[in-house]
Amino acid sequence: MTEKEDQNFVERFTVRMPDGLRDAIAERARKNGRSMNSEIVQILEDALKSNDSSGNAHMSGEVVTLSKEKLDEMINIAMNETAHAVALKASKASADATAAEIMKRFNLVPKE
Repeated sequence: MTEKEDQNFVERFTVRMPDGLRDAIAERARKNGRSMNSEIVQILEDALKSNDSSGNAHMSGEVVTLSKEKLDEMINIAMNETAHAVALKASKASADATAAEIMKRFNLVPKE
């Protein structure tokens, strides 16, 4: 970790990921020229920026406040994207079926 990263470091948080999620994040990070940590932080920042003004999320300095509903929505979005990324590793013909099975297994809501 560089000095600059260390100055911005606030808290370490461990996340348990389902099979395939780590690989999907690693691939996305590689494509975007970032570390996995930077990619995960970017995904979360992008999700927060897209929030509406309903008060479901807001940032105050280093603290982010989320409602349970907004957190569930963010997790659904991330898992949906991950399910599709993992599915695309399979042949194109079975990608949709694989994504549907992953989403069914984790009780996710399909993208509209």
